[in-house]
Amino acid sequence: MKVLILKKSDGKKINNLYHPTANFSLESFDRIELQNCITVNNSKFLPILLKETFALLKKNGELSIIGLNADILEQNLWWLFKRQYEIVSSNFKKSRNKLVIKKIASSLKREEGIDYWTFGMITNGLRADFIKKSIQSIRDLKIPRYEILICGFYGGEKARDIRYVRFTQRDDRGWITKKKNIVAENAKYTNLCIFHDRIIFNKDWYKGMKRYGNNFEVLTCIQKIADGTRAGDWVGLNEPFKQVKVYKIDELDYRDWNKLIYIGGMLTIIKKYIWEKVPWNETFYWGQAEDIEYSHRLIEQGFLPRFNPFSSCLSLSWRFGRLPRRKFPDSNKQLWYNLTDLPLRRMIREVNYYSSRLPLISSILRFLFPRIGKTKIYNFLINH
Repeated sequence: MKVLILKKSDGKKINNLYHPTANFSLESFDRIELQNCITVNNSKFLPILLKETFALLKKNGELSIIGLNADILEQNLWWLFKRQYEIVSSNFKKSRNKLVIKKIASSLKREEGIDYWTFGMITNGLRADFIKKSIQSIRDLKIPRYEILICGFYGGEKARDIRYVRFTQRDDRGWITKKKNIVAENAKYTNLCIFHDRIIFNKDWYKGMKRYGNNFEVLTCIQKIADGTRAGDWVGLNEPFKQVKVYKIDELDYRDWNKLIYIGGMLTIIKKYIWEKVPWNETFYWGQAEDIEYSHRLIEQGFLPRFNPFSSCLSLSWRFGRLPRRKFPDSNKQLWYNLTDLPLRRMIREVNYYSSRLPLISSILRFLFPRIGKTKIYNFLINH
């Protein structure tokens, strides 16, 4: 019998980058024991721990969890694995809470391996130089089996590795959700990388995906502009998603995770069978936070957006400058941290956030922004 035991001392390594399924074969353990490895300090990573260990557990194998509140634990299990497990035993006492579940349905999928990829480019055709560079960067990865599926308008070369789906409907509004669904629907392979035409894949991208492994649901990776500034590659909100006009968005440490994170729409790595269950919402257009809505709907359905730190991309454009960072690990010193990290931008963000709820001031700001948004003064303010 093959057994994996995680103790309290192992809790320090449990975060967003915790990914043992890259090192062990899926469904290879008969029993897994989690012994007090989730505490108050790392409790937000419980969904990640459960996802990773459940994937390692054989069908009919048992997962034993010690030291967690019964209600919280059962709510998480149902959210992530509904109808894939059954409770074998439970003993919830103050001194030793314990729950044992049995995996009753295999989570293995019949799919191609990590060497098969559909790269889906979303474009309106206005940046032919970007498109050409992006295509070449994919070819330079030397992936054994791949296709480049371009959706939108494309007037470039015709080649065996390129498929083109012309779609220009509502381009004045930027119907990117429709284009992404078209790409996913027409994709040949299970592994999808759907991206905007400004993305260049660095030479480490494919090697990094092989290192991360083929066990993922929805994923993103490092994205920076030429000067090294992160281009919104791992970000999160400060409050639950609503269709409001201004969001307070933080740049996150790659180790950080919570239910308010989201994957920026410029690059999404996703399994086709996940997309089939949760497609993009085609009532959202460019600039309407379609990426926030999509990530949070994935999370509601039990699919956890994660981050691959081994692969990277270059973004040829990024209009948001430096984003305020959230301190990691969580700390009561966040306020002091805010005063030293982009204080001017944080101040502007707070003004925009609250003024957006006042119609008159919001109208004035909407009038002013197109006139000052590209000035040196504004650029200075959002980067300090």
